[in-house]
Amino acid sequence: MSRLLPLIACALLFTACEGMEAPVAGLEVGEVLASGPEPLEFLTPEARQSLYAQLILASRDEDGLPAQDTPVLFVMGTDEGLLGAPALPASVDLLQTPASADRVAVRLDADFRQWPDERCECLQGLSEREAAELVARSLLWHWELEVDREVVVERAVGAPYAAAWIDGILRLNPALLYLASAPGLRAGPASALSGR
Repeated sequence: MSRLLPLIACALLFTACEGMEAPVAGLEVGEVLASGPEPLEFLTPEARQSLYAQLILASRDEDGLPAQDTPVLFVMGTDEGLLGAPALPASVDLLQTPASADRVAVRLDADFRQWPDERCECLQGLSEREAAELVARSLLWHWELEVDREVVVERAVGAPYAAAWIDGILRLNPALLYLASAPGLRAGPASALSGR
């Protein structure tokens, strides 16, 4: 019997941990964005992948919608007001930036909300700061924004959106970075930055 106790304890612990995963699987993207990035570090890559897929699908459904009537996850400020930003491709990897996107100067330290420099495994080995730079350049390129000056990228923790381009400032919810790093979990972005 004493030999079985450790096995029973492990089985109970495993069952308890499995049970804790169930509420996470039912999370909606809006809840995740509002709660901040910290809880995302504890989600499985599959759960983050699923949330990222929801986010990309929402970007297609919200393309051009007035944001005053219905909240959108990707916001674009235009002369006509706030609209849903142009849809992102279904298989977009926001950590992969085209070479032409490197020409845009981005500034990540313009306000008091600093982007953390500590590298994180769940961000494919990048820091939030490095991931934010890649995602910012990728979004600017996918949205075909012509900018002739430095783009300020603000850290918008708990914002109800994933990203917003308003008045020439790109506001990124850091939760987007953790979701964008899930698909494929490739080593490409981290290795590309380390060569700088």
